[in-house]
Amino acid sequence: MFQETDKKFQETALQIKETDRQLKETDRKLHKLESLFNDQWEKLIEAMVDGELIRLLNACGIPVNGTSQRKYKKYKGREYEFDLMAESDKELVVVKVEKI
Repeated sequence: MFQETDKKFQETALQIKETDRQLKETDRKLHKLESLFNDQWEKLIEAMVDGELIRLLNACGIPVNGTSQRKYKKYKGREYEFDLMAESDKELVVVKVEKI
C-alpha cells in the first residue's frame, strides 16, 4: 500500500515539474508577444504624432520644416532615445511619446 502511495507521489511530482516547465515557457512566449505589441504600438503612436507635428508647432508660432523619428544619441557616456524631433534653421523641438 505504501509503495503504491509512493509511486503516486512520484508521478504527481513529475506532473508538477512538467506543468511548471510549461508555465515558464508560456510566460516567456507571452512576454515576447507583449514586447512586440508594445513596440508596434509605440511606433504607431509616434507615426500619428509625427503626421501632425509640423502643423501643430507652426500653429503655435514655432516655425519648423522637418521631422525625424527615433534618433539615438550619446551624451556624457549615457544613451538617449528621442522619439520625434522637429527642426528649423534655428530651433529644435524634441517630443517624447508615452503611453498612458
